[in-house]
Amino acid sequence: MFSLAAFIRQLLPSNLRTDLNVLFIQMLFTPVVTLMKSIEADRQRLLIEARATGQVLILQELCNRVAYNSAIGPIYLLEGNYSTIDFQVIVPPGLGSSMLSNIRGVLDKHKMAGKRYQLVEQAAYNAQPTVIAWETGYPVLSSTKLTWAINTTGTYQTVVSVDGVEILNQAVGYTAGISLEYSNTVGTTFVVTVGSISASLTRNVATGVINRLGYWKFGALLFILPNVDVGDVEVKLVGIGSTNYSDTYQDASVGNNTVSGVSYNRQRIYAGIGNGTYRAYARVKGQTTEVTLDFSLGVANQSPIVSYENPNQTGKVGVFFTYQIPLNTFTDPDGPQPSISVGGYPSPLTYDAPTRTISGTPTATGTHTITVTGTDNQGATVQDVFILTINPADTVDPPPITGASSIVMYNSNVFKPVIQYNSSGMARIVDTSGFSVPSGKNVYYFISGSPYVTSLPTTYDFAQGQTVTIWKLVATSPDRWANTFYAKGFSIIYIGQPS
Repeated sequence: MFSLAAFIRQLLPSNLRTDLNVLFIQMLFTPVVTLMKSIEADRQRLLIEARATGQVLILQELCNRVAYNSAIGPIYLLEGNYSTIDFQVIVPPGLGSSMLSNIRGVLDKHKMAGKRYQLVEQAAYNAQPTVIAWETGYPVLSSTKLTWAINTTGTYQTVVSVDGVEILNQAVGYTAGISLEYSNTVGTTFVVTVGSISASLTRNVATGVINRLGYWKFGALLFILPNVDVGDVEVKLVGIGSTNYSDTYQDASVGNNTVSGVSYNRQRIYAGIGNGTYRAYARVKGQTTEVTLDFSLGVANQSPIVSYENPNQTGKVGVFFTYQIPLNTFTDPDGPQPSISVGGYPSPLTYDAPTRTISGTPTATGTHTITVTGTDNQGATVQDVFILTINPADTVDPPPITGASSIVMYNSNVFKPVIQYNSSGMARIVDTSGFSVPSGKNVYYFISGSPYVTSLPTTYDFAQGQTVTIWKLVATSPDRWANTFYAKGFSIIYIGQPS
């Protein structure tokens, strides 16, 4: 869906892409955008209202469109006394003779035959004031923006404040039911006032999730390391078993740490923590859900363990191979996620440590033992082993079959089949016509009545003695019986002995 705010943000230089700049520019576009949206909304609404209330409402809408941006207030129609007039056309004061003439033109062109009308300025009759109200479902505050809309068309003074700071205070043009928005991902309390109505909304900032928790001992300092997707984090540390230590939740600061190849973006630092067994707690501030981590300091280190056994893999000479070692291959009972290293893969395959991926195109067959090693933060290791088998490349022996009657072709410049065989005598069919497919067209093959495919199979699927019929269609549609195709070819192929 098109977003005006996102479009404006892309047009601005990077140093000017603030939410406030985007909002002000969006306000400048509001008359054009709201007019376009209003015309479409009114068109749909008029189709319904016309059936229920007749031509009076249609005339009212047409008059308002003619006077759009020229009238201070709406034009609307009231029923008349039926003795001298059938309906009254109430217009705002000071509309001007030229615009009044335009309004009369609309009425004379579209009014029902014989209907009489009278133009009356609002000052000449007791008009009921318009009551402003929020459009149903508005205003609403999401994790990224404030959105609001009213159920009345007009210009109203609008004030928006975020956490007590006023970011907008000006007259804004509205179309009933069409929303405005202010992008903001960090504010907590929003107040929006339009004319006489006001609403206060509060965002729940405690929506983050702690996705991992680790620790790091550096000299006399102990780092408790949570990683959170959004929000602030609180951390506490307590002793477990025979270790006597007690702590309360305190804020973790923002920090970028990498331990054994795993990143953490929050930290709380402790000094003077003695040897023992501990449990670290972390939670997103404002939430009650806790994440815990048990670990030991100054006691016998427990080696990491294999928690996922990598399955054996196969590759093929000349075909690109890739395999990613899962992050959860190893776990450490008393520490953070172990680091991962890999060895034993054949050249020219390579291993990318940041993504834990073995990749490359094999050049020789063979069987290789791949060793995956997990190392904890104290140097203890564990290994997982799997087998990588590189198979030979496919071999092709493509002599054509003998006998002129083995292939019957129609329109060979579009479809010119050739039969190729592998070492087992199985056959495949290759299109050698070299036909140039024009822009906007596609190629469709129909093989012995099967559903269409967009290319001939590259595998050796046919045995000696088979008869294969193939249609080739160059068109925008795969309907081979349609008359809209660009070009068509047809062949009957008998799979005989390779020569």
